[in-house]
Amino acid sequence: MFKVRRFVCLALVCALVGVAYGAAHKIGSFVPQGSELVTADGMAILNFAQGTGGPLGTDGKTITHIMITGFTPFTTYDVEFRSPTQGSFFGGGILVTDDRGDAQFKDSLPGLDISDSDIYIYVNMGTPAQELRAVGLQ
Repeated sequence: MFKVRRFVCLALVCALVGVAYGAAHKIGSFVPQGSELVTADGMAILNFAQGTGGPLGTDGKTITHIMITGFTPFTTYDVEFRSPTQGSFFGGGILVTDDRGDAQFKDSLPGLDISDSDIYIYVNMGTPAQELRAVGLQ
């Protein structure tokens, strides 16, 4: 009896998680642009978690995890999300590379489902003007 209850609970949890999270979208690599080092690469995972109250696509959050490697050391980068369904915007996230040119960004962006976004990485020059340094396409 205990094994049956545990199995039912596990099946229920799996079903709820399957409903709450959509399919994850993965960007397997980034292509260096402009004056970025040719060693620049990385990956990203974007996943939309549907909320419980609002209309589809507006009550939830997009969970993002971006990892870059081989970029210019000790540099600050801005992240832009370009969604074919929701438009383009800067997610407010920044990547600051270490002495090897590696960095990570992990965040939850509330609101619309932007898990279908391509990711554009710009060097932050401290002014409104920015230089494109890498692109990750789905």
